[in-house]
Amino acid sequence: ANPAPIPVSGYGLVVNLYNTGDTRAANPVREYMIRMMQKRGFGSQQLGFESITPQRVLDDPRNAIVRVDGLVPVGAQRGQSFDVRVSCLTGNNTTSLSHGQLYRTEMKIDGANPRAPGVPIDTYATAEGDLFVNPAYALSLDPEDPGARNSLREAVVLGGGVVQIDNPIVLRMRQPEFRLSRMIDQRLDEFLQTDAHVHARDEG
Repeated sequence: ANPAPIPVSGYGLVVNLYNTGDTRAANPVREYMIRMMQKRGFGSQQLGFESITPQRVLDDPRNAIVRVDGLVPVGAQRGQSFDVRVSCLTGNNTTSLSHGQLYRTEMKIDGANPRAPGVPIDTYATAEGDLFVNPAYALSLDPEDPGARNSLREAVVLGGGVVQIDNPIVLRMRQPEFRLSRMIDQRLDEFLQTDAHVHARDEG
């Protein structure tokens, strides 16, 4: 059971662009981003960031609101990394994600729902890091070729996703039996040389 990766997503903030960014987004998304920035200390007097308000950051063309997507691998454990895809929002005027950096983003199942962003409770992964765009276009900030323009609106963070909730592989017995369940548990522990990864929950 549980043989497929878990698709997770979220909205994040990309910074340090070469004035190619745009933070235009649906109102629920923009409000969600402001709440998340306040949660991380933007505009906080206690942290000394009172001059760096969320609104000021969102007005800066060096920044962009983006969508982040990824797949939590089958059998993944907490702390394991995976690649994530970063893309510009529809209707957003960001022209290039080249040279950008993704701030830490919470990724959830259907976390990038534009009507209810970030509503699901469980955070399956977080993502952050340097963006990697098509190297053929990386140095061009405003190419004329439509294909190049579309390519620069998408990027990858290599190994940028970090699993926060285990995605275990589940073995179910056709005929539940306590003795056999314990034997399978012990055999796998011997094979893996650790008892940290396999747990027999019941007779099934």
